Amino acid sequence: MRTALLLLLSLLTPLAYSQSGPEQTLFQLINQSRVESQLPPLAWDPALARAAKMHAAKIAGIIGVAEHQYPGEPDLQTRATMAGAKFVSIAENVAGSAPSADIVHKAWMMSPGHRRNILNPAYNAVGIAVAEDNGALFSVADFAHTSTVTNSVAAEKQVQELLRDHDIKLEASNQAQEDARRNCESGATPQSHPILIMQWEASDFTQLPRELLERLPAKSEKKQTAAVASCAPQKPTPGFTAYRVAVLIY
Repeated sequence: MRTALLLLLSLLTPLAYSQSGPEQTLFQLINQSRVESQLPPLAWDPALARAAKMHAAKIAGIIGVAEHQYPGEPDLQTRATMAGAKFVSIAENVAGSAPSADIVHKAWMMSPGHRRNILNPAYNAVGIAVAEDNGALFSVADFAHTSTVTNSVAAEKQVQELLRDHDIKLEASNQAQEDARRNCESGATPQSHPILIMQWEASDFTQLPRELLERLPAKSEKKQTAAVASCAPQKPTPGFTAYRVAVLIY
C-alpha cells in the first residue's frame, strides 16, 4: 500500500514536463518553504518553465552578474507571454553560477526580494529552469498568479454564475444581450432601458465588485434579471490577463 501511494505521488509530480534534477529539487525546496510558512504549495506551470528556460540559457551564456533582462532580450512579461503563460501578476528569481540547487535556494531565502517572491501568498504557480555549464548552475524561477479565466467567454460565464448566486436570472431578450455587448465594447447607450448599468475591468472574477453588490436587490425583493457581456480591456497590457465586463440590470 505504501509503495502504491509513493508511486501515485510520483505520478502527480511535474516530471512530465522534463525537469532536470536541479529543477525538481528547487521546485520541492520552494514548496517546502511555503508549507513551512503555512502557505499552499505552488503548481508547476509548463509555460512559465519555458519562459524560465529561455532566460536561464541567456544567463549561462553571459559572463557577469545574473540579470533579469539583457540588451536585446524581451522583458519577463513578454517572455512569459511568448511561452504561452496567462497571468494576473508575475515575478522572477534569478541566480548566477552556483554549485547546487540547495545553495541557490538558500541564497534566495536569505535575499529579502527573492524570499518575498517565494513566500508571496498571491502566487499559485511557478516554472523553473536550470542551465548547467561546467558543473555550475544558472537558475531562473518565474512565479505567477495564473488566471483561470483564459478568454472573455469564460469571464462572462463566471459573472453570470455570480449573479445567479444572488438570485438574479439572465435576461432572455436578444435586445438586452446585444445592448450589453455594445455597451461593453463601445459604451453605447442601451436601447432596452436597464435600471442599472455597471462596467469594470478585472483579472479575477471569483466575486462581484462591491459597488455592484451594494446596488443589487435583496433576495426577498422583486426578482430582477441581468444581461452580461465581456470584452477586451480598454488598455490591454501584454501578457496580463484582464477583461472588461458590462452588466445591465432589469
